[in-house]
Amino acid sequence: MKVSTTAFSVFLGLFTLPQSVISFSLSNQKLSATSVYTTELQSTIGDVTPTISKAEPASASTISATSTPAPTKTTTTPSIKSKSKKPARKRKPNKDINFLVKRTNQIISHAPLCNTDSSTDTNNDKEQSITTQTFHWLIDDWTKSLHATAPEHSLSLMNSMKEYGLSPTSKTVTKVILAYAKCGRGGERAEKVLESILEDYQHEEDIRPNAYSYTAVLEAYANADIISVKDATMAEKLMESMIKAAKDGDESMKPNAKSFLALIRTWGAVWDSTHNGIEIGARKAENCLIRMRGLFDDEFIDDSPNLYHHNAILSAWSNSGEEGSAERTEALLFQMEKGADGVNPNTVSYNICIDAYAKDGNGRNAEALLNRMDEFYQTRENRECKPNTRSYNSVMNAYAKSSDLNASFKAEIILRKMESLYKESDETDRDIKPDFISFATVINAWGRSMESLKAEKVLTLYREMFSSYRRGDLSLRPNGKYL
Repeated sequence: MKVSTTAFSVFLGLFTLPQSVISFSLSNQKLSATSVYTTELQSTIGDVTPTISKAEPASASTISATSTPAPTKTTTTPSIKSKSKKPARKRKPNKDINFLVKRTNQIISHAPLCNTDSSTDTNNDKEQSITTQTFHWLIDDWTKSLHATAPEHSLSLMNSMKEYGLSPTSKTVTKVILAYAKCGRGGERAEKVLESILEDYQHEEDIRPNAYSYTAVLEAYANADIISVKDATMAEKLMESMIKAAKDGDESMKPNAKSFLALIRTWGAVWDSTHNGIEIGARKAENCLIRMRGLFDDEFIDDSPNLYHHNAILSAWSNSGEEGSAERTEALLFQMEKGADGVNPNTVSYNICIDAYAKDGNGRNAEALLNRMDEFYQTRENRECKPNTRSYNSVMNAYAKSSDLNASFKAEIILRKMESLYKESDETDRDIKPDFISFATVINAWGRSMESLKAEKVLTLYREMFSSYRRGDLSLRPNGKYL
C-alpha cells in the first residue's frame, strides 16, 4: 500500500516522538472535525464592492463572464475584532453562464434575440418577446449563478427595462438587491444600492420600498464574509426603521420571519474580543428573538419565532467564544425541549449543541447530549432528532480535544458503535454510516493521546479506512494524494 509522504511522516513521528501531540494531516491540511462540521448559517466570498454612484446600466461592451469588480478596503472598529462566519461555505458560481452573458448583452444592446425570417419585423418580434417576466427570469438566473458580476448584471438589466417600454416594480428591485445579498457584497453596499435605485426611480409609482426589499438588504448583511459590530448595528437600525414605518401605517413595511432571521444571523456572526461592556453578538441575537416574540404576542407581526430562529440562536452561542457558551447553548436547547414558542428541537439543534461542547473539549457532556437525543428518537418522543453521522463525529471530536486520559478509547468506542448500528440496518441507514471524518477524528484522538500504543492504533485505523475505500466505499476516500 502506498501512502502519501505527509501521512507517512505522521506515523514516523508517532514512533520517534511518543510524547508529541499531533494533529493528523493528509495533503498538508490540519485535520479538524470541528472546522468541517461547525454549524453555520453563513456564506463566504471575497470582499468585492465596486463603486456605483447611481443606478446606471452598464454598456454591452463592459459585460462579460470574466469582468470582476475591483475590491475595496473594508474598515472596522479598532477595538472590535470581527470574525468570519463558520463554516465558511464557498460559493460555487455556475461555470456555464455563457447563455446568461449572451442573453444579457443582447437585451442591453438591443440585438435580435433569435433568428427571424427576412420578411419579419425584427424589432416588433423582439419587443413582443421581451416582457417584465423576461427580465425577472434573467435577474433570478444571475442571482442563482453566484457569479462575481451577478449584481452588476442584474442592476444593468433593471435599468434597461425602460428602453423596452417596461417599468421596474418593487419586485424587480427586491430581486436586484437579492443578487447583492447572495453574492456576499455586504449589507452596507446593498443598502446604498437600494437607496440609489429609490432615488433614481422616485417618480415611478410601482417602485416603493417594502418589507421584501428591506429584508433582502438584511440578508446581505447576514451573508457578508466578515461582520463587524458596526454592520450589525446598521442592520438593526434598518429593522427599526421597518418597524417604525409599519407602526406609522405602512403595512407593506411590516417585518416578517425572514427579516428577523437575517438580523439574528447577522448578530450571531459578530464577536467582541475585548469584552469591555459591549454585548457580544450572541446576546444581541437572543435579544432579537425576544423582540420578535414580543411583537408577535402584541399581534403587531404575523410570524412567531420558528425552528430556524431558535437554531440560529443556538449557532450564535455555539460560535461565540464566550465563557460558558456551551452551557448557555444547552440551556436554550432545554427550553426548546419544553416547547418554547411551540418549537421542538431537531437533529440540527442537537448537533449545534454537541459541537459547542466539542469546541470546549467536553466529551462527557457531548456524549450525554447524544444519548439524550437518541433516547428521544427511540422512544418516539421526538422523531425529528435522529442522531446522524455528524452527531457521532462531533462527540468523537469532543473527546479528541478533551483532557480525558481515556479520550482516545472512548472516541474509538463511538466509532465502533456507528459501525455496529450501520451493520444492524443491513447497511441501509446511511444517516449513521461512518465516513472519512469519523475515522480521521478517531485517528486524531489517538494521535493526541499519551498511550504507548497510539502509533499502532493510528496505523491500524488508517489501513482499515483505506482498505474499505479500495473495496469501493467512496465515503472513506482519504484526502491525501497517493504516490
